[in-house]
Amino acid sequence: MSGDLETVLEEIKQKFVQKTPDYMATVQETIDLIEPKLPDLDMQDVTEFRERIHSFAGAAGQVGYPDLRMMAKDIERKCLNILQENCSDTSTEMEDAISLFMILKNKTKKLT
Repeated sequence: MSGDLETVLEEIKQKFVQKTPDYMATVQETIDLIEPKLPDLDMQDVTEFRERIHSFAGAAGQVGYPDLRMMAKDIERKCLNILQENCSDTSTEMEDAISLFMILKNKTKKLT
C-alpha cells in the first residue's frame, strides 16, 4: 500500500514540476503589467500578483519544495506590505518582490 502512495505522491510532484513553467509565465504576465507603471502601482495588479504567487507557494509546499515555498511567501509578504500600506516606499517594495520572483523563476528551471 505504501508503494502505491509513494507512486501517487511522485506523480503529483512531477505534475507540479511540469506545470511550473506555465505558473511562472502567468506570474510574469502580471509583472509585465506592473513594471511599466512603476513607480505608480495599480493595487489590482498587486493583488493579482499576490494571489498567483500565494497559489504557487501553497503548491510548492504541498509537493515537497519548502525552499520554493519560502521564497514565494517572501514575495507574497512584500505584496501584502504594499496592499496594507506597511511600507514607506511601495515602488521599492515592488521592485524587491519582482527581483525575488526572478530568482525564484530561475530556481524553478532546475526542478527535476
